[in-house]
Amino acid sequence: MTGDWIHAALKSSLERADAELAGVKLHGLTEEQNLFGGKGSALDSLSLVSFIFILEEEFFRVTGKKIKISTQDILSGEEAPFRNLKTLENWLTRKASDIGGKFQE
Repeated sequence: MTGDWIHAALKSSLERADAELAGVKLHGLTEEQNLFGGKGSALDSLSLVSFIFILEEEFFRVTGKKIKISTQDILSGEEAPFRNLKTLENWLTRKASDIGGKFQE
């Protein structure tokens, strides 16, 4: 099921970010807490870029598929997928169904 591997890759990414990014504490963050772009956000702009790279790598490790999520429209679009974990997981789930789009074999 798509949601299962998305959840596994996201969880793995959060754990890896905690281990690799100084001052970042993402594991244990609730779905509604600010991830990026709001008051008290867990990520600043520099750590967001690093987290995006980690997330792309973990998706490849977990799924065997490459995903490009560091596109300009993510940061400047209306959707704000990095607002919190819930919006990020929902956005990734929608992208998973776009087989001709951001996911590549």
